[in-house]
Amino acid sequence: MGRNLLIPLITICFAVGFLVSFVFSDMGYLRYREILQDREDLETRLRDVAYEANLVENEIHRLTDDPDHLIRMARQELGMILPGERVIKILDGEVDYDDQ
Repeated sequence: MGRNLLIPLITICFAVGFLVSFVFSDMGYLRYREILQDREDLETRLRDVAYEANLVENEIHRLTDDPDHLIRMARQELGMILPGERVIKILDGEVDYDDQ
């Protein structure tokens, strides 16, 4: 009768060992889930970077092909004015005219 219990016991031990190995090993289910999450994170980051690259490409296109946009940017970013224009600065309620 002892031998009759030995085979099921070995089978159960093998099954438990296989299950533990399947879940917790380096190539197990938990690692698989971690890899899937990493993939999703990388795909999200890739979409973000592609979107940012598209914005930069659009801005380059506008700066090289749209003179009005280039003038607006020169005015906003560099404070440039066209010949004959006047700059009016308002500081603490006082008006100061700069002729340039």
